[in-house]
Amino acid sequence: MQTTILVLSIVQLLALLVLLCCLRVIWARLPLTLEDEAAAWKAQAEAHRAKPPKLTPEERAQVAAYRAKRKDAATDAQSDLEVLALARLNPN
Repeated sequence: MQTTILVLSIVQLLALLVLLCCLRVIWARLPLTLEDEAAAWKAQAEAHRAKPPKLTPEERAQVAAYRAKRKDAATDAQSDLEVLALARLNPN
């Protein structure tokens, strides 16, 4: 009787240990909080603004064509990369 209780206690402790390990793995995979994610996005945007990626001649032509087609001041205030994204999202 005592041996059975001891074995059951050990099995329960092992099961609890496995459960805690699984919870730790699940917790590590959870996404960041919204504040942390927003800070990461802002840092990435600042890095892109500080050193924007180089556009290929074809992409520069797309930007120029989109700006010429739109002819509004809204695209003048935006970076070439932002205008390229708009041109790809709104091909018409």
